[in-house]
Amino acid sequence: MTENQAYKIPRGAWYAVFVFFLFMMLHNADKFLISPLLTSIRDEFLLTYTQLGAIQTGASIVAVLFMPLWGYLFDQYARPPLAALASAIWGGTTVLSTFQQTILN
Repeated sequence: MTENQAYKIPRGAWYAVFVFFLFMMLHNADKFLISPLLTSIRDEFLLTYTQLGAIQTGASIVAVLFMPLWGYLFDQYARPPLAALASAIWGGTTVLSTFQQTILN
């Protein structure tokens, strides 16, 4: 292909970009909504500030431990099935967290 020829982007590529954009937007909204809701969480579950800090710290530790693993897996294996698996795990844990009525000590 010469420099003057335009590279045509497949239509399916834009769909993939849009899906990943929505996925990352929801993932980050889920992650960043904890901070503004800490007062409500504290009042609802009668938590100490130490326990509130543990919630934030736990989310960070999970990210630090699993993001390099997912990065390695995405580099080594087919991405669509891994993206589906990651989405299912994330969605499942998010749904399960909605049923939590107490905090475990």
